[in-house]
Amino acid sequence: MRLDKSVGNLIIKYDMFEIIDTETKLQNCEVALKGKNIIACDLEAEGLDTKVSAIKGIGFGTNQQQFFIPFPHEIPEDILKTFLIQLFSRIIIFHNAKYDMELLLHNKLPIPKVFHDTLLMSWLIDENKKHGLKTLAKELFGREPRKWKELDNEITLLRGEEEITHDLAEYCSVDVGNTYDLFNYFNPLLEKENAKIDYERVELKLVLVLIRMEMRGIKVDVSMLQEKQEEAKKELVKLEKKIIDKIRERNPSSSEFINLRSPKQLEEILFDILKYSSVKETGSKKRSTDNEALIGIIRKEKLTDSDIVPMILKFRDLDKVYGTYLVALAEQAGVENIIHANFLQHGTKTGRLSSSDPNMQNIPTRHDQWDVRKAFVARKGYKFLMADYNQVELRLLAHFSQDKNMTETFLSGGDIHSKTMELLKIKNRRVAKGINFGIVYGMGSRTLAQIVEIKEDEAKAYIDRFFTAYPMVKPFIIRVQQSAFRFGYVEMLTGRKRHFQEIYDRRWYNLISRQSINSLIQGSAADLIKIAMIRLDPLLKNMGAYILAQIHDELIIETPEDKIDEAKKVITDTMENALKLRIPLKVTIAEGERWEKE
Repeated sequence: MRLDKSVGNLIIKYDMFEIIDTETKLQNCEVALKGKNIIACDLEAEGLDTKVSAIKGIGFGTNQQQFFIPFPHEIPEDILKTFLIQLFSRIIIFHNAKYDMELLLHNKLPIPKVFHDTLLMSWLIDENKKHGLKTLAKELFGREPRKWKELDNEITLLRGEEEITHDLAEYCSVDVGNTYDLFNYFNPLLEKENAKIDYERVELKLVLVLIRMEMRGIKVDVSMLQEKQEEAKKELVKLEKKIIDKIRERNPSSSEFINLRSPKQLEEILFDILKYSSVKETGSKKRSTDNEALIGIIRKEKLTDSDIVPMILKFRDLDKVYGTYLVALAEQAGVENIIHANFLQHGTKTGRLSSSDPNMQNIPTRHDQWDVRKAFVARKGYKFLMADYNQVELRLLAHFSQDKNMTETFLSGGDIHSKTMELLKIKNRRVAKGINFGIVYGMGSRTLAQIVEIKEDEAKAYIDRFFTAYPMVKPFIIRVQQSAFRFGYVEMLTGRKRHFQEIYDRRWYNLISRQSINSLIQGSAADLIKIAMIRLDPLLKNMGAYILAQIHDELIIETPEDKIDEAKKVITDTMENALKLRIPLKVTIAEGERWEKE
């Protein structure tokens, strides 16, 4: 039976697929595809980890007819590879191209030279929406494809391999048809949104860079992590006993069992037993015990490090280091002692890359015995080059605002934080630095006061003096805010847009006012480093070097020891000239066998 479902002029035909499991059927498939220059493709696998997931099938076709090659099949390996090379000489459309192409490469199969990605198209058109294939098919076309978990892969007396393969083929073919239709739907919208150039020259090209980066992976010193695990366990036991003893000193009738990881029990201890005043409430109107609340109590009560609340914060910090990093990273490194993090282009609204398994962006910089970054090590015969854009967000602020004092400082090679100290008559560099970046992040006086630990009226006075010292900055911020409210978006250097759907709701006014400037600066910085990565990748490849990770404004590059000087020059030249701005870009490169900086 065939079921056609139509929305406007978009039609997808279910059950119009063929299962290709023999060489003869493959030959017939080649004839059927003749003249079709654009093909959608979707891979099915046992899991989401491309390194270990076996391919269960490859689907391809248009919205009119789909084909499915199940795994296993009777087609000889060399014949299949030849067919895929021919198939992939066309323009291929994926939804999440990075996943499908990594899966192909891990299984030693060819990938297309020219491809599109409807997931990236969806993200560029509206980064606020969900970009899953089935979600988009339902939202845009009114279709409700089956979900993976609805497939029955169990062989029973009444259900054999043939039926299971048929269901999988149907499932995959629907995804192929939807991917094809999404391409036709999104392609003209990219032009309308002025996002075509960024899509083709940045996001699509970055896919191949990320694939090479992820497949290489980053080596981990698992023995170091295991040693630190034991140290942390002992320290946690000792610290926990110390805290509980202090609680019982204050209240001998305390419960025999005290769980410092329980928010409910901690709430009772802090506010009912220790009698501290609550400084913050949760969404459900309970007395908050999160870190911000504990810091508030410490400041209000002027507690020292030996008091209970600071010790609880220390316990929490070490507990997180232990579970999230020391244990989890060792497990994720596997038998090869290599972590292959998953970097996502569509994971943030500003355009910065996000990552998972693990979240590389969240691995903290520490200067104590729990510095987890030191566990990331270069392979034998290689060293890390850690290339960091110097004050890139402030340079972009100077570029956009064209403020004379900022521009002259950067053009002369001066230090912007020292300049702010001089102009605002600030003696503390940390305060000047907080003010500079606070302006970029759209901070108000209250937030700034908390971060740099000064009074709110003092923070407000500093912000006012900042705008006097750099007179072109405030008019620029106002222009960006007005544009965001007028058009509903801000536009990055590359033309990519950050949309604000809440502009018609006055409750979001202050948030959008802050986020508009931050999105423009941070988003442009994100696009800048993406362009640098695209230009760097082939140059590094020629010298046997690899980009391993991108952490905000920093690249970690694994370089052969005999190519260090050459690589430093190439990295510096490429990153500093990735885009031509009114302000020179500056890159700082640290060198070492571990991911650490002095």
